[in-house]
Amino acid sequence: MDLCAKVRRAVMVESQSKRATAKRFEISRKIVSTMLQDAEPAGYQHKDALVSPKLGRFIGVVNQLLQDDREVLKKQRHTALRIFERLRDEHGYAGVYTVVRVFVTKERLRQKEVFVPLAPPPLRLLSAESVVPAQRMAILACHTFADGVVIESSGEAKALLIAGQPLSEPIAQYGPFVMNTEQEIYQALNDFRDGRLA
Repeated sequence: MDLCAKVRRAVMVESQSKRATAKRFEISRKIVSTMLQDAEPAGYQHKDALVSPKLGRFIGVVNQLLQDDREVLKKQRHTALRIFERLRDEHGYAGVYTVVRVFVTKERLRQKEVFVPLAPPPLRLLSAESVVPAQRMAILACHTFADGVVIESSGEAKALLIAGQPLSEPIAQYGPFVMNTEQEIYQALNDFRDGRLA
């Protein structure tokens, strides 16, 4: 039985108070109220991308700095603090450092995302004779002239090949748990703690 059904049963059938139910299932009373309104409450989704009003007009500058950083050595790249200082000193940014730091962190993560398409033709390694060290990842690409993937090992080895279509959904991650929302992460942690994950 999912959490929503358990909460609805506790309040509507067992006549437990919202406060006691929230304490029992370790969720807020606001979430209990939401679960009581609908049998299956819709997940929260942003209508528009949230952008800081003060940072909004400087996003192009930040993106250009991050793009330029891809061409230089790692030690020479801008830190979030350095980007903030350049925005403040050179462009007249009047906001706070935290907003810049959060935006830069999210933008760097967004730029790192790589999707392996799940469609013919078959996948191949980017370089013909790549050697992948133990417990490392190799990125595969889909090309029209590719005819398959060959995986060889000099000893006993295990390989995991994963491919899929981009879902274009929000992602929340904590340890081994990957879900769409932070609330789903908390639920997965509770299920794991209570031994409900199979």
